[in-house]
Amino acid sequence: MAIIWIIAGLELVDVIYFRGWDYPKSVYVAPDGNKVYVANLEGQNVVVVDAKSHRVRERIEVPGKPVEIAFSRGGRWVWITLLDRGELVVYDTLVKGILRTIEVGEEPKIVRVSPDDRVAVVANWKSGDISVIDTKRLEEIKRVKVGRHPRGMAFHPNRPLLYVALMGGGGIAVLHTSGFDVVGFIPTEVTPRHIVVTKDGNTAYVSCNLANCVEVIDLRMNRVIKSIKVKDRPRTIVLSPDNRYLYVVNYESDTLGVVNLIDDEVTYYPAGEHPVGVDVTPDGKYVWVTNYFPRCSLYIYRRD
Repeated sequence: MAIIWIIAGLELVDVIYFRGWDYPKSVYVAPDGNKVYVANLEGQNVVVVDAKSHRVRERIEVPGKPVEIAFSRGGRWVWITLLDRGELVVYDTLVKGILRTIEVGEEPKIVRVSPDDRVAVVANWKSGDISVIDTKRLEEIKRVKVGRHPRGMAFHPNRPLLYVALMGGGGIAVLHTSGFDVVGFIPTEVTPRHIVVTKDGNTAYVSCNLANCVEVIDLRMNRVIKSIKVKDRPRTIVLSPDNRYLYVVNYESDTLGVVNLIDDEVTYYPAGEHPVGVDVTPDGKYVWVTNYFPRCSLYIYRRD
């Protein structure tokens, strides 16, 4: 493994290039940390990369434009949203085939699976609602209006709550998961895109795309307590497994920002052109970043 560069704690160790028309959107590390899944929006495929060798092991062709991915708790099923078809694909990693295609709302974006593996939820960007999927029956059981352009979502780790970032609504819709009714709203800066919640359930972080910041929400009070300035157009964010760092990709500045959550200091590292997706391995040692275009690529960083 050749080291490309090292800067203050993070080193770029590899770059994987995709076909010029693939346009990699999101990246997700499987729960066991052995494989990495990349949704290629325009290529209409999901590439599976070996996390150790960095070799492409599989290319899953899907009948539409894949945006985001989630996993069942054991990692056997991979949930894939298809933006242009209003569908959710369920891919079985054991039989290596599509198990079911489920109709959801218009322009589905992010998909998340509940901590108990009972339901999957899909944020439908254009129709302004979320689809609730029964993971045993593999069918939509409810569709709930939440507001304009739902994008990021996160379940609370130990309370029956779901948080939905409304990119066109300037805040976070709060839903109770017993019936998936909207029970609250947390105002934020404009265009909240992605949301993550700490392991203790006390804090949420929200990337606000046009405001160029990450909002910090105290979930015990349900209000923003501070804002962390980042570079241009923050998109996906992810917490390190120990919740010490927050990784944020900045789409227009071509950077990966690393926020030290002890003092909120941000260190920036070069990414490829238009970084849009980011995830981290379960051991916290490797960070994976998708770069959308024109050089469609996957950057692999290692913490020293």
